[in-house]
Amino acid sequence: MNNLWRRKLAAYLHDPPEKAYDFGERHKERARVHAQSFGVADLWQHLTGNPDWSAAAADRFVFPSGQKLKENLGEALRPCFIHPLSGRPAAGAASLPTHPLTFPSQADAEAWLSEIRPEWKSDDPQTLFLRAWRHWSDHAAAHATGQDHGAELLPYLPADTRIADGSIWHHCAIVSALEATRETEDPRAPLRPAFLLFQIGPVQDFIAQARSTRDLWSGSYLLSWLTMHALKAVADGCGPDAIIFPSLKGQPLYDFLERRLGVHPDEDSVLVPGIPNRFLALVPAGFDVEQTVDQAFRDEWQRIAGECLSWLSARDFPFVAQHRALWDQQVRDRWHLTWQLWPWQEAQEAITAFQALPLGAETPLHLAKTVAEAIPDAHKDERCYRGGQLDPGWAWAPITNCASMPSTPGDRYATSAGCPPTPAASPATAMR
Repeated sequence: MNNLWRRKLAAYLHDPPEKAYDFGERHKERARVHAQSFGVADLWQHLTGNPDWSAAAADRFVFPSGQKLKENLGEALRPCFIHPLSGRPAAGAASLPTHPLTFPSQADAEAWLSEIRPEWKSDDPQTLFLRAWRHWSDHAAAHATGQDHGAELLPYLPADTRIADGSIWHHCAIVSALEATRETEDPRAPLRPAFLLFQIGPVQDFIAQARSTRDLWSGSYLLSWLTMHALKAVADGCGPDAIIFPSLKGQPLYDFLERRLGVHPDEDSVLVPGIPNRFLALVPAGFDVEQTVDQAFRDEWQRIAGECLSWLSARDFPFVAQHRALWDQQVRDRWHLTWQLWPWQEAQEAITAFQALPLGAETPLHLAKTVAEAIPDAHKDERCYRGGQLDPGWAWAPITNCASMPSTPGDRYATSAGCPPTPAASPATAMR
């Protein structure tokens, strides 16, 4: 298990956060420096192209290779934040802010990112990974000498300067999450990723029983608390970076429960019921959902129910055998847990399955595949292709939509009603 967390940390450090400043040899040297600082230089040296390539194919548009074209495809771009509601006005200028972002100089960014706090260090690889994932970008942004000099923008350094709509931190987290799906510890072993969609119900009926504001808060918080324990079961086995939504980074309730982070959130933020009743995670295709996530949820629910029963018993509540039988039945049957494990498919298989859905019938997503395949072989970026075909990571969007389709009530294990499975990778659906 320790080796898993060292591998994940090495994968997280495959690119330096400051890569956007220099895509040449300098960024490789900087990555090596960071790997040495975190004590995983031995594993970093043996990293293969994947999972970086699959993550890149998943989180960005497929461009021709700039090196092969001998052009800098993003040289004329100026990064800026775009407000999600107002977007761009007719003139085409960004609406927020009104001026291009001023990132710090490369030298300053490298200096601030190189200063790793001593309290992050740990002999436990999992603790070290958790603290790097949680604190590194925040620490750099809050660097004392970098205030008002661009340090606050370091968490927004892009993974790809051609379309700067995703941060390098997010990309590195996806690479690390994919590393946990490797079939064996051999760095040449194939990845076997799958999407896990987990959902807790019933929600509407449960919340509708509230008769006061306190009832509403209590019901919402109970759902958040229980869902977080299911989320933490995934995070404990695969890493918090494996949770696609809701993001656990900076989530007060996760900070409170995961003591190895060394974060002490204030009570008010911990008591906000901000966790939805469903989540999406990236896990190995053979991930045992029932014995980990499902069980973690039910164990915590049983613990809470047991504490409530003890509280009632201590106050001489009239609890006869008939009451106890009804109590046990309600505790046992209160929640309906459904989950779906959907292994990644090849791009064409995913597109075909996606188009079988109402949402996918009209989507132009297949046009993006056509564009990517139309790039001449001489100009293709080999990181986005496998044996002439698009990397399976490219199919992230259609696979996510297939995995998110509601399952059909019935057998404990069934295939999804929404997406016809392929014989090689049938999705499993469980309902309890």
